[in-house]
Amino acid sequence: MRGGVCLIITGHGLFVDTAEVMNTGAPAGRGRIINVDAGVTHTGPVLNPGQEYTVTFNRTVANGDQICGQVGNSVTPCATIHS
Repeated sequence: MRGGVCLIITGHGLFVDTAEVMNTGAPAGRGRIINVDAGVTHTGPVLNPGQEYTVTFNRTVANGDQICGQVGNSVTPCATIHS
C-alpha cells in the first residue's frame, strides 16, 4: 500500500488474470488501471475509501510490462510483470 492506494495483480508468470486498484484511505477519485508499456488505461468509477475497481486482463503480457493502479491524483503503485 502506498498513499492509501493498493494494487493487486493475480496471475502467474506473464499471464495476468486481473488487476485491482483499491482505495484504502486516499481521497475519493476515479479508479484507473494502467498498462504503461501497452499504452492502455482502463478508467473506472469514482472510488471512495474501501471501494475497489477490477479489470479482467485474461491474457499474457510482455515480459517487463508495468501495470499501475491509481485513484484520483493519489500516489500510484506499480508492478512489473516478469516470467
